[in-house]
Formats: sequence, C-alpha cells, structure tokens
Amino acid sequence: MKTIINFRIKGLMYILCFLCILATYSWLLVWSTKAIIHQMEKPLPMGEKAITEHTVDMDEEIGTEKTFKFNGNMSLTLEDEEPQSKCKKQLSLPQKRWLSARYNSNIAPIWTENNLELDYQVLDWWLTLQSSIGMDTGKLMHKLFDFGIPEKNPFYRSNKEISEKCRRCAVVGNSGNLKSSNYGKEIDSHDFIIRMNRAPTTGFENDVGSKTTHRFMYPESAIKYLPKGVSFVLTPFKPLDIKWLLSALTTGEITKTYAAVPNKVICDKSKIIVINPGFIKYIYDRWTQHNGRYPSTGMLAVIYALHECDEVELYGFGADNNGNWHHYWEELPKTLSGAFKSTGVHDSEWEKTILQHLEKNEFIKIHIPSTS
Repeated sequence: MKTIINFRIKGLMYILCFLCILATYSWLLVWSTKAIIHQMEKPLPMGEKAITEHTVDMDEEIGTEKTFKFNGNMSLTLEDEEPQSKCKKQLSLPQKRWLSARYNSNIAPIWTENNLELDYQVLDWWLTLQSSIGMDTGKLMHKLFDFGIPEKNPFYRSNKEISEKCRRCAVVGNSGNLKSSNYGKEIDSHDFIIRMNRAPTTGFENDVGSKTTHRFMYPESAIKYLPKGVSFVLTPFKPLDIKWLLSALTTGEITKTYAAVPNKVICDKSKIIVINPGFIKYIYDRWTQHNGRYPSTGMLAVIYALHECDEVELYGFGADNNGNWHHYWEELPKTLSGAFKSTGVHDSEWEKTILQHLEKNEFIKIHIPSTS
C-alpha cells in the first residue's frame, strides 16, 4: 500500500515539475516577445543629430533625383501621379526621408469608436504622465458617445473634398509677440483657427483675430463656455480627464484633479473631440523624441494640424523681439519673463527646433512680427 502511495506522490511531483517548467518557458517566451516588440518600436536616436541628419537645405540642387508631390495632409505621391489636393508641393528625397522618419499617417489624432482599445505600451506610458490610476476609459468614452459627442472624426474629408478645396489652418499660440502684430484679419481668413487653453480674443481682435474653430484644452486649463460651432478638443494627459469631461457635461461632480477644474462646461457637444493617447505618445516618440516628459499643448496642436490640414501657418509662437516669454494678454515683470519657457515638463528648446525644421522644409509657415 505504501509503495502505491509513494508511487502516486512521485508521479504528482513529476507532473508538478513539468507544469512549473512549462509555465517558466511560457513566461520567458512572452517576455522575450515583448522585448522584441519594444526594440522594434524604439524612437529615433536622441540628440541634435537625430533631428538634423535628413534635413535638406532648400537652396540645395537635387540634380536628377526623383521628386515627390506633397499633397497636404502629409500625403506623398510620385511626381507623375494625379495629385490628391490643390495644395500640391514638390518634395525631394531628402525631404521625404526627414518627414517619413517622423510623420505616420496611420496614427489617428482623434479617439473614436474605431480606435478605442489602447496598445499596452501606450496605456503604460499614459498612466505615468501625471501619476494616474487606471480606469475603464473605453466604458467612459462609450458613455460620451451615447451623450452625443461624435463617434467618428467630424472633420473627415472624402477624396473628392480634398481634391476640390485646400484646407488652410492657423495655429495661434499665446506668445506676447502677437501684441501690435495686426495679424487678426489674416488669422481669421483660415478655414481652421486653432487656439489653446484660456487664450482670449475679446479686446485683442486686431492682433489675434476673433474667430475660433478649435480650442485645445485639458481640465485644469479649460474655460466654462465655448460658442456654438467651436470644437472643444480635449487633450487627455490622464484617464481622469475623460471622467472629468463626462462629469462636466452631465453631473458636474468633479471639481478638482490635482488643481481646481470647472465643474461644468457649456459647448457644442457635436464638435467635441478627444485626442487619442496613442497620438500623444506618437508625438513623444517620433517628434519630440523623449525630450521633456510629454509634448506641450502647442506641439500637439501643430502636429494635429499637419494631420488634418493642407496648409499650416503658425502665429504667436516663441519669444517677443526682446526675448521675453509671456502671454499676449498679460503684463509681467521682466524678471519673470522666462517662466513660461522652462516648465520642467516640456522641452521648449527641442520643440522650437522641430518647428524650425518644419518651416525650413516648407511644411509649415511661422509668422514672426517685425515689431512686438
């Protein structure tokens, strides 16, 4: 009897050992697969070389190299193909290499019904931005869809619409260099006028314009009222921001995150859009290349415009002519003039370099007034 029991015990031990070995092997296989995927998705090398190595001098002769057409929305086609947009430009191979190392048309800027599920690497990174806890953002987004915010991109254009009209976009920053710029009418002439956070227009119309189509905000920078037709663009830096948006449109129960936030927001719900966290990480990986903790709202707005527009023009970015960094609606002592440049979160110098290269390659135009 003892022999049979011992035999059975040994058999169970062998089975348990086999299962342990199998479990260890499976864990190693999963871990190595994730490591390979992570290696394949590594961003470009850090440092100035990474952002300049494929930059082309616009005066340089390209010779007999093939050129490409730049048809807005950063689409690239061979020279002898039918252009998709009236805003066609010629891209040289060096320009195309510089752009293709950064731009990815497969990354959707807007969080919609079609891309609700986040990649685990995006989710892990997103949760670190503002020390967040996880929550069911998919469920929250579905509640927002049920409430009436668009399930699809409300600014989507068909190929026919792209071919018939050039979409011109102005991204208006908050720099003090807009003072006395007289850019107002020029800004208002664009199809999209994108503004950030609480930047006012009333009283500054001559310099910054009076129209707004998009306002990029996060809960701590939000204003309580947006006129009808203005798109509230939520830039979610944490899952709680999605919950706050639902609360601000319904119960008003959330009044504080890490700072006080509006408990209610009145806006055109048919124009509300939420930036896809995967889009924020894509900018962090491919454009700002891990410089700073995450991209600024201004950087998000510029890259969003590159994805949605045919022509992109920037106003109100950078310091004024005296080198002071301040908001156009504020008067600050010169001793504090650099406070907005160094936030500890965003790398303003790196973002400035990216914008300079985008302008040098004629993908955007940056307006700097001669006097400010």
